[in-house]
Order: sequence, then structure tokens, then C-alpha cells
Amino acid sequence: MELAAAADRSLPRPVIEAAVEAVAPAGQALRQLAAALAAGPDALSRGAPPVAGRLAAELIARGSAALTIPACAACGRTGLPLFRGDGGGGVCKRCRAWQLAAACASCGKVKPAAGRDSTGQRLCEVCHRRDDPGRRRECGSCGRLAPVAVRARDGRPGICVNCYQLPEATCSKCRRPCTFAATSQPVCPSCAPRATAACARCGQDRPPQARWPEGPVCDPCYTAALRHRGPCTACGQVRRLVAPPGPAADTCADCAKIPVTCACGDCGIEDKLYEKGRCARCSLRRRAARLLSAGTGIVAPELTGVLSAVTAARQPRSALNWLRKGAGASLLADVAAGRLAVSHQALDTHPRRRAADYLRHMLTAGGALPPRDEELARAERWLASLLEAIEPAADRRLVQAYATWQVIRRLRASAQQRPRPRTPTAHARNNIHAAANLLAWLRSGGITLPSCRQADIDE
Repeated sequence: MELAAAADRSLPRPVIEAAVEAVAPAGQALRQLAAALAAGPDALSRGAPPVAGRLAAELIARGSAALTIPACAACGRTGLPLFRGDGGGGVCKRCRAWQLAAACASCGKVKPAAGRDSTGQRLCEVCHRRDDPGRRRECGSCGRLAPVAVRARDGRPGICVNCYQLPEATCSKCRRPCTFAATSQPVCPSCAPRATAACARCGQDRPPQARWPEGPVCDPCYTAALRHRGPCTACGQVRRLVAPPGPAADTCADCAKIPVTCACGDCGIEDKLYEKGRCARCSLRRRAARLLSAGTGIVAPELTGVLSAVTAARQPRSALNWLRKGAGASLLADVAAGRLAVSHQALDTHPRRRAADYLRHMLTAGGALPPRDEELARAERWLASLLEAIEPAADRRLVQAYATWQVIRRLRASAQQRPRPRTPTAHARNNIHAAANLLAWLRSGGITLPSCRQADIDE
């Protein structure tokens, strides 16, 4: 009691005794409180161990003017049980777990330990759940041993996390199919309301993407912070700056003696990760190589230029989206697998014309296809489709002879004499159209081409 009274002299002794009696009446709690106060009078201001934090809150509630509500020394949050952290300050359970974080024995990532393997090595939460034999059971759908999502009951078999599918329904807001149908008004994840908070960096009231020592951070500020680099004032290297917390950070994680987070597992760059612990650039390199090798791991020599062009994209996330759902990407997969020939003729006859033309530009730029005059090729394809629509066959032969030996021949000669990125073909098409229209007009008037005179045209 003497130690508690010495820690807060703004309240009378009876009030302090009542507060101690309410927080730690006896037993283990009282012994912990006595040990904490004996170690130093600032235990109440630090709020650690938890019993000291509870006493500080109780004294403040009873009118103490000497104490403030204890806050985590790392993240700044209040109202949480605090524990002694590195440097003597009180930290919450989550921040203390990150202070004790070490490399996982399975994945190698620096994370808080959630358990240990059979040899006593530390495991992170993801690896512990994945490798824990107590969580793996035989699935009633696929028959494999995997973590169970739905336990077997009432004669129904258990379903593993790989086979389980959430019940489907129509979202009550956007009217699209969703898989959150457990309530009378299902809501898809994009429409579900999210708690908001004032961003510690921009001040906007948005859903927090992360909670850092300076406070909640929205997604745009989170992404900008992960991608912001500069010279560290301690080591001089261009790294992500993380300390002190906030936009004014000038020290990298290694110099600040804190764990490095969000670092690519392949190239080691500190950036916002895209998938499986890799940055967007490394993910693009792996996906493109897998697509162009058709799963064999060996890219054909004629496609190495295409691989280099894809992986050198200025915006790797845009290239990843194209590989995932682009129409040309599926044709590129067919080329890599041998289902589509690497030739202009094969692309000309493909039914998906726009996707084939886009892929043609990629293959030409990558050296897999020889360059050609695309406007001239389109004019020849246009001529073939026009000839199919001309009836009778005699008129078709006349237009074909005129177009082939007069118009197209001149276009080819012009393209060879004056190489340009694009050969103008509009005038040539107009001439061929005029010839076809002339023959159709003569036939409608019962006039043949050999018997046609200038007077017939003038009429």
C-alpha cells in the first residue's frame, strides 16, 4: 500500500487503498502488483504488467490528477492489457509478439510464433495451422487429408477447406451472386460495410488497411508508404524508411532494430507484396515463364523475346492482370503449347481477330514473327471478303483481275519503294468499290462492259 501511495500523491490514502482492494484484493494479483511497484514507481504510468494498468485506470476513475491512461509504447492504443516490452515500456500483446518475432522454421518469414514443430522449432500461425496433424482429417469429398472446414455430423461427411463452398445467394445490394448467404439479407464482400477510422497520414475517414504505431493507415497511404524509398540517415542505403513512425521517417528497419516486413522472398526488395511473399515484378516473371513454357519450365527460343518484353512491363500489375484475364494471353498460351502456329496465316484465320492482332504485335516486337505491312495485309483480307459477296461469277472475276493486277500490285510496289509504318489503302479500297458498283449498275441496266459507252455513263 505504501508503494501505491508513493506512486500517486494526488489522492488521499483511503481512496488509494480502495482502488488497490478493487483491483488486487489478494493472492497472485496482489503479489504481481507489489513486485511491479517495487521495481519502479513508474509502473503505473507504463501500465505494465496488466494489474498495474488496471490500478492506473482505477485511480484515474477515482480522480487522480497525476496519472494518464497507459498506452502501448509501440502502437499507441489504449484500453489494452500491457506487458513489459523491450526498453522497459509497456506494450500490448500483439506488439510484444512482434518484438519477439523470429524466422519461422517452415517458411522462413519473420513472424510471431504460434507454435513449435516436433523438433521444437518455432512456427508462424500459417505454417502451424497447415502442418498441425490435429487439424488434418480425411475429407468426405476428395478423400485427402486436409484441414477441415465443416465437421462431420448427422451422417454428413466432413469437408476440407479445399472442397468447401459457401452457400450462394444474390447480394441484397448489388444483386450479383455472392457466397455470404447465412443471413436473410446476404451481402457480398465488396458491398459489406467496413469500419472506418481517421487515417494517421492523410486524415481521411476510410477503412484502415493496417494499424501502425502512428495509428490506422488507409489503403492509399499504406501502399504509398510500402513503396516509398529514400536514403537512410544511418547507413546511407536507399531503403524503405520506417522510423520514427510517420511520414517523417528517415531510418531503415535494420538500423532501427525492428523486423523487416513486406520484403519480396525472391529479390528481397521492400515493396507491397502481390502473392505468396513475392513482389509484383517477381510474380510477373514467374507467371510469364510458366505460361510461355506450357508448364515444362523451358521457354522455346523463339519466345524468349516475348518473355523479356512481358516481364519488362512498366506496370507489372497491369501485365499480371493481362496474363490473368486478357484475351491475347490465352492465345499466347496456345502458341506456347503448340496448339496455335507461330505464323501470320494462323493469326489471320483465327476467329478472335482483335486478340490475334494484339498477339501479332507482341510476337513481332519479340522477334518471333517477321514484320509485315499490316495495312496492306488488311486490304488483301478485305478484298477477299468483298469478292465473296459479288454476284454473278463473271463480275467477280472482273473485279478480282482489276484489284489484283492494277490496285494491289501498285500498293505492293509503293510499299517496297517507300517503306513506311503504314501504307495508305483508303484510296485503293475506294477504287475497288467503284469498280464493283459500276458492274452492278451496268448489269441492272442490261448493259455489258464491252458494250458500255461514255454516253451510257453520262446518262
